[in-house]
Amino acid sequence: IITITNSLFSNNFTDLPGTADGSGGAINFNQKAQVTIANSTFDSNRAEGVSYGANGGALVIINNTTQFQIINSTITDNFAGWAGGGIAASNGILRNTIIAYNTADNGTNDWDILQQCAGELVDGGNNLQYPPRNSNPNYYNEITCFAGKSAIAQMGLPDFQNPLLDSLADNGGPTQTRSPQSNSPAIDYGNDTVCAGAYVNNVDQ
Repeated sequence: IITITNSLFSNNFTDLPGTADGSGGAINFNQKAQVTIANSTFDSNRAEGVSYGANGGALVIINNTTQFQIINSTITDNFAGWAGGGIAASNGILRNTIIAYNTADNGTNDWDILQQCAGELVDGGNNLQYPPRNSNPNYYNEITCFAGKSAIAQMGLPDFQNPLLDSLADNGGPTQTRSPQSNSPAIDYGNDTVCAGAYVNNVDQ
């Protein structure tokens, strides 16, 4: 069982020597771990490489038989050389979480897909992804971070707005955070029950 709360992961990178690519710029869980991440920020981490092994600029969570959860967290401005600039994972659920401004090079191809996530996750509600998925219909394997929200369905949904976040700064608390600007759609968008629940307990990062 692995629980991460009230933490900042910033400017980490993985870059294996030789021709091998690195995955999970900040954290790579590739075992049957039971993972919970809450009240945490992953910003400007990098998974370097130019082929299909460079995934999950911030996080890789695979081979987990128990659904992981990410709660009240911010995953921004991370980079992957192949896919999943923010997260490369499956079998997980997101709640009250922002995934935005992440990028993936797709191995120097011009596909412009899988920028935020390299696998669809369960939408536990009150999440924001930005930008939305590439709406080019030729890319059958392009996804959103939230399962079931297609290119057509995402249009007009509040889940795909720019969260308008400031850069990392000391906004109070033990770590730096990315504060929402005064006109950010993230303000008051979170679910109050989740905020009051386990791991958060009505205290933000």
